[in-house]
Amino acid sequence: MNSLRPRSLLVVLLLAGLCVAVPAAGQQTLGRTIRQLPPLADTLLDGQVQAILLQMDAFHADSSMRLIGEALRHVGDPGDAEARCYLLAYRAEVLYYEGLFNEAMRDLDQAEQLAFGLQDSTLIANVYNLKGLLHENIQDSREALPHLLQALHWFPSRPQARYPVSELHHIHGNLGSYLTELGRLDSAGMHLRRSLELATAAGAPRAIAVAHWSLGNLALRRGLADSALACFDRSIAVAHAARDHDIGVDALVGRARALAEAGKRKEADVALQEALTYLDTHRAGIGLVTQRNFARVAAATWRELGDLEGAFVQLGAWHRIDSLITARNIHTALNTQAELLRSDQELELA
Repeated sequence: MNSLRPRSLLVVLLLAGLCVAVPAAGQQTLGRTIRQLPPLADTLLDGQVQAILLQMDAFHADSSMRLIGEALRHVGDPGDAEARCYLLAYRAEVLYYEGLFNEAMRDLDQAEQLAFGLQDSTLIANVYNLKGLLHENIQDSREALPHLLQALHWFPSRPQARYPVSELHHIHGNLGSYLTELGRLDSAGMHLRRSLELATAAGAPRAIAVAHWSLGNLALRRGLADSALACFDRSIAVAHAARDHDIGVDALVGRARALAEAGKRKEADVALQEALTYLDTHRAGIGLVTQRNFARVAAATWRELGDLEGAFVQLGAWHRIDSLITARNIHTALNTQAELLRSDQELELA
């Protein structure tokens, strides 16, 4: 069974300027409303999980995937079911931000079985929330809403976890965003306001920024550009304070869109340029799905401003990113098929 040797892990952490026992600035932590369980008894594995969370927070997909793979090899199969459940869910989250639906869903299917085997409702809710998010991302309305509602159903009144998982504010936020897209605006508003309330109580800056951004999108759907602008400004302030560039760029391009819809054309153009500069500066810390969303919103905003050249540039960016995501999905699907064929051949020869 392969494992990451203690010396190798120490090198990784020292290079990052981190100590495993003390979360660094920006590292994912559990909110105040969820009970913190002791870490895994395997101290090496706990250190690997902490390193993974740091890389995920920075949206370093390659290093996150490498560390998760090392941790899974250390655990083994079947190994520690709880540890595998956390690791598979984390890998699915990384794959989600890279737009790799098929591979992410395969990990979540395994994590779901493990969570039910453990009879851990917090982990079950986590898996359903992530599945809903994946289906929402590919606009699969038949599956997204049922999974998110299942997450809400399974989330316990007294949640507890060893490491960061989906919390109640995440589930309400995802439901609110999805219902906004469906045009069910009253229900969306209820879930988004609840998400903001819970995120504030939990002391979760990213979730607070996401809630303000989502409320801004809801206000735009209602034709309330000034209200949307205020929401995006609040989201930007929180995201910048937390150094969360992924939601920061979403909020910046949302602000430009709100200015355009308010008829403030010059301000909107300046805001778009600022958002684009921010994206270019922090691209390494921003997921491909977010970059694709940025290009879509920026193209629509420039078109509304009458800048067809700017719109075409962003449409081109959207197409390149979407093609990259699609190519990766095809590549992983072919790899999966090859792995299945190899497994079948090995069984036949056994």
